[in-house]
Parts: sequence; structure tokens; C-alpha cells
Amino acid sequence: MPTKQSAVEAEGGETGLWAKNPDLVVCNGPFILTSYSSGNGLTLEKNENYWNAGEVYLSQINGKFIEIASTAYVGYNSGDLDVLPSVPTAMTADLIALDPNFHVFALPGTYYYMFNLDPTSTNYDPIFANLKLRTALTYAINRTAITETLAAGQIPATAFVPPGFLDADGNDFKATAGDYGIATADENFTQAVALFADAAEELDMTVTELQDALSEKTLLYNTSEGHALVAQMVVESWNTVLGFSMQLNNEEWAVFQNTRTDGHYDVARGGWITDYMDPMGLLSLFTTTSGLNDGKYSSTAFDTYIADANSATDLADRFQNLYDAQAQLMEDLPIIPVYYYADTWLIQ
Repeated sequence: MPTKQSAVEAEGGETGLWAKNPDLVVCNGPFILTSYSSGNGLTLEKNENYWNAGEVYLSQINGKFIEIASTAYVGYNSGDLDVLPSVPTAMTADLIALDPNFHVFALPGTYYYMFNLDPTSTNYDPIFANLKLRTALTYAINRTAITETLAAGQIPATAFVPPGFLDADGNDFKATAGDYGIATADENFTQAVALFADAAEELDMTVTELQDALSEKTLLYNTSEGHALVAQMVVESWNTVLGFSMQLNNEEWAVFQNTRTDGHYDVARGGWITDYMDPMGLLSLFTTTSGLNDGKYSSTAFDTYIADANSATDLADRFQNLYDAQAQLMEDLPIIPVYYYADTWLIQ
């Protein structure tokens, strides 16, 4: 989105900090930012200059930054918090069944893991450049078990673009694209084992040596009970199917973002929710020059499909390029799709 140049270039506005500075950030929505305390919270106040201010009935919103869902849930039940965007995973099923104030909505986004494919990174290991290894890791996950455990409306992901996006003919993009051979449960496990053995051979390693190497790697996620649960289930599935136990590490969100951007990881959690209903809002993350491409995936074919989609004047041609771009992405598998998001809200 366009931003005010003087705010972005102002002292104290570097590297996106302008968006957290009430003196620099420009707000044209129903609320304006009046305070921001890193790690603590923020305050939004009604924007009297908003075009529809008469229909805005809240004068102020106090946001609290609470990483632990159980802590936030205690605050909600004690009356200190009015709205929770997430709840402890163990509470989800009961809240869906018993609490009319708990709401679940589909979201146009995908939860995934990314491989560090940046040869210039200090954490880079060429084993992750092996496609058969990446495919084996993708196949050796029971996505249905994960979504059933989370139990908040998530859908097992077999591609990157979720359901709900229509193509030029009005067909659902996800349904038309298919699942690229990725199963939602355990149907791929046998194939995963075979691919893992093939990967070891291509890497001039024994299966045991590859298992030992991966046991020294770390799956990184940002601090959250839900993210921890998913990561634990993925690592357990890899251990059961492929015979190695990858280490786990979590970091506070701001630190995690820097770690991932700087490439100081082996495998890291990723997630993206598009802000407009078009597959381009998701697929464009993975172009070589995208600032959001933290895995540093680079494919000339993929970049060309995205560029051709952007320049197409015919809608059918545009969507064919988007289909081809996702097919290329899923052929290369620089990421592991896990599930399609659902949004939960607990509101007093």
C-alpha cells in the first residue's frame, strides 16, 4: 500500500518503525494510533476526520500484546480483556460447542513451514536443496491429525492458495488446481520413506547419516501455544515416519522475524493471509525479489509466470499463469503447506 514518504524517511521511521510511532504514522481509517509500547500494547482512538465517523461507536481501543493464549484467556474471564483473537487450543472444542460468544470464520491464508534455501546464509545446509528430501518431509505429515487437534475450523493444506478464490471462469482456484499429490492424512507415508532413502543416496549419505544430520537441525517458530503444538506434531510425525527428531526452538515475535529475515534458521514457521481476494496476493510472496521471501526460493520459471500474470490483459491468460506459477511452486516445494487458516474470536 502507498505510504507517506516523509514519514518513512523521517528519523525514527527506519525499517518500518514509522508504523509504530504516533507522530509519524498516517491513519485514514476509523481509528488513529496514539500510543505504542513494544511488547506491551497500543492505544487507538477514534478518528474524527474519518469519512463515516458518525457510525464509529467506540471512542478508544486498548490493545494488549499477550503471547501466551492461556494468560489472555484468564484476563478475558476476569473481565480485564473484552476480545480475544485466539484461545488456548485445548479450550477450542468446548468453546465452539458451549459459548455463543466464540466465533469461527474462514480466512484466505495458509500456515506453512519454509526451508532455508539461501546459500549465502550462515545457517545454510545444502541437504535442504535436495528436492526429494523436501518432498519426503512434506509427505511425512498428517495434516488431518493437526487440524483435528487444533479443532478451530482449519483445513488441511495441499497447496498454497486456499479455497475461496475464483478464477476467470468462476471456478474455485484450489479445487481446479488440485492437491499436487499431497495427502491430508497418512496416505503419503510409504512414499515419504522411499523418497527419504533416495535423498540420502543423492546426498551421498546413508539413511542413518541423513537422520543424524536432520536430528541436529532446528525447526523455529514464534512463541505461541498453538505454534508449539503444531511444531511438536510435525516433529513427532517426522520421527515416526522418517526416523529422526528435529530440535525445536521458539522466539518472541520481533526476534523471530529478524531471525527469519536474516536467514539464521534451518526450517521456520511461516504464515500468510492475503488482504485481497486474488491468488496473486499469496503467490507473489515467492518471487526472487520479494522482500517476504525469507526462504530465498528462486525460480526463473516461477518469476516468469508471475510477471506474465501481472502483465496479462486477458483474464483467462492471467489465471493460467497463476495456475502455472502455483504448479511450479508445488513442484519445487520450497515450503511445506500445513493448513488453511480459520479465524477465531471470543468477544464479551
